[in-house]
Amino acid sequence: MKNRDIQERVWLLISLIAFICILPFTFIRLYYGDLAIALLDGLISAILLMIFTYTYRTRKIEFAKNIIAILLSIAALMSIVLKGHAQILWIHPTIIAIYYLIPIKLASIINIILITIMIIIVSPLTDLVDLITIIATTTLTTCLSFLMFHSYNKKQQELILLATLDPLTNTGNRRSLNSRSLKVIASQNRQQNPSCLILIDLDGFKAINDEHGHTAGDETLITVCKLIDEHTRVLDSLYRYGGD
Repeated sequence: MKNRDIQERVWLLISLIAFICILPFTFIRLYYGDLAIALLDGLISAILLMIFTYTYRTRKIEFAKNIIAILLSIAALMSIVLKGHAQILWIHPTIIAIYYLIPIKLASIINIILITIMIIIVSPLTDLVDLITIIATTTLTTCLSFLMFHSYNKKQQELILLATLDPLTNTGNRRSLNSRSLKVIASQNRQQNPSCLILIDLDGFKAINDEHGHTAGDETLITVCKLIDEHTRVLDSLYRYGGD
């Protein structure tokens, strides 16, 4: 776990805790003779355990997130079919969770499909006023979640840029290099691919600052980074490790 980034650790922890929390309900439902829900809880627990194992071995979390989002949607709909209208309340946290787990455009599509299928399921047994209320509240939850996570994602991208970008040269900073190095090492552990790391030091850089001022030194760094960027591939990454 030491070589994993925070996102991996959080995802592993979430999937493991969810598995531990849901698994007991399988046996509780069986004890009370509720076979259908027991099977559903057992299936969810098994999938969570497989997702934890897959993420732990491959360190790929995006695929696991998509599976969890789809699983939540199916589980919410199945609970309504099996247990009735009382389970509609679970649709609201499901909508929010889906927006949290996956990209906002895909989350919107899944949530629209989720709400549409839910309406088809409940409409035959629901009076008009209750049906309108259900549609209004789920639609409002979807819209508010969309706006909230759209704003959150935009702000998060700005913060990531501030945390990983060198403001002078617009290249990656030391933090970004460390993160990239961990990913390359992890990839090399799974599959050996040719890769290299080149360290470039500007000789006599201190003399430029001393004789011409720090502004000239900054312009030198910017120019050197532009030259390197123009003569490297799209797949290559450039970072400012230290001052020069």
